[in-house]
Amino acid sequence: MKLCASYHSAAGKWQKINEIRYPIAALDKAIAAIEQYPGHTIIIEIVELKKSGISGKKFASIVKENPSIVTDCYNIEDLRTLRYFSDIGKLMYHYPVNTFNDLRYLLSYAPCAVTIAEPLTFMLPRVRQAILAWTDPETTVDIRVLPMIGRPTEWNHIMEQDDGFCHFWLPPNWIKLYEEYIDVLDLYDREQEREAALIDIYANGSYDNRLDILVKNCETDIMCGVLDDDLAKKRISCGQRCMEGSGHCHYCDMFVKTAQLARPSQS
Repeated sequence: MKLCASYHSAAGKWQKINEIRYPIAALDKAIAAIEQYPGHTIIIEIVELKKSGISGKKFASIVKENPSIVTDCYNIEDLRTLRYFSDIGKLMYHYPVNTFNDLRYLLSYAPCAVTIAEPLTFMLPRVRQAILAWTDPETTVDIRVLPMIGRPTEWNHIMEQDDGFCHFWLPPNWIKLYEEYIDVLDLYDREQEREAALIDIYANGSYDNRLDILVKNCETDIMCGVLDDDLAKKRISCGQRCMEGSGHCHYCDMFVKTAQLARPSQS
């Protein structure tokens, strides 16, 4: 499983990651990084092509000369525009999709990767099968996730009793269990020190501290060391039925309650 981080955090940790993100405003640094970090994928983020100061044609010529570049478009219009250039190389859409309809629509642009969010992150075998069914057999489409976000921000003021445990997160301890379905962990964080720490944690492949320290928008202080393989395997394909109202399951809730009961009492 590959790790991706921003260039701010990659400087001293590039050997621990596989992909490095640069905004198009730092295009010169991105091109220099191709030689500086051999074997790495260089991702160039385009928020809005028209305001970037570079034409699609010019950018396509740069990509043609540097095949290790992947272009990450923040809007579909730019993805559509750049797809017209035969030399544009690998493209992807920046934001995660969370429905199969959106996934199928995005795949029509032949991206090299898709970022998914819940509930698709709880339907990983189906997502992998759908990508294989909706793309050319010779095409490889990586599945990307953000493993340390937890509850989507829009849920924060909707469900006061939601501690975030039933949302998507992926601790380093589970990487091997998920590697059949997920190709890239995107560790980007606005807090540079936190992102640097995440690189170390996920590169190490083990984390036994509290879940709420690792995952944003999560208030469950359960220790990651007790998150067993059975829980991981359940969440891979549970469909997040607990969030459907009458979907039942609640395996995660019971897991937390059992773990809390098993804690040694503090006197």
